[in-house]
Amino acid sequence: MKQLDIDARLKFLEWVGGNPKSLEALAGNIFELHEGAWAQSFIDCVYQYSWHHKPDLYDKYILFDTIQELNGVDGSYLVFQVRVGDLPYADKDVTGNNQVLSRLPPPFAAAFTGGNQGEDGYFSWVSPVHIPIKVKD
Repeated sequence: MKQLDIDARLKFLEWVGGNPKSLEALAGNIFELHEGAWAQSFIDCVYQYSWHHKPDLYDKYILFDTIQELNGVDGSYLVFQVRVGDLPYADKDVTGNNQVLSRLPPPFAAAFTGGNQGEDGYFSWVSPVHIPIKVKD
């Protein structure tokens, strides 16, 4: 288990133990999640379902914490997708996945490390990303 995951799990335990209302707030978020309040593409940015791991209470807390952090910025944020242009290969094909990721448009960069522990790689950008937004009247 990587240090980032250990730190997040400790934060979760401190949060749950720090206030009896914490689980009530998390339960409300889980209810909203099951009612479809959040787009699956947004949820996938935080965690992904897989055949060997269904999201547990900790995963749902991480989503809840992410939402709280985003809401604390200034109440608005933008989620967008960067098209990769191809489907991913199997996790064991690190070279094939990295070839696909090498074709990301600038300023984006990504690398796939694979494996079955922790994160599978990283996604980043090297300069500010300017996204035009259309505001509906």
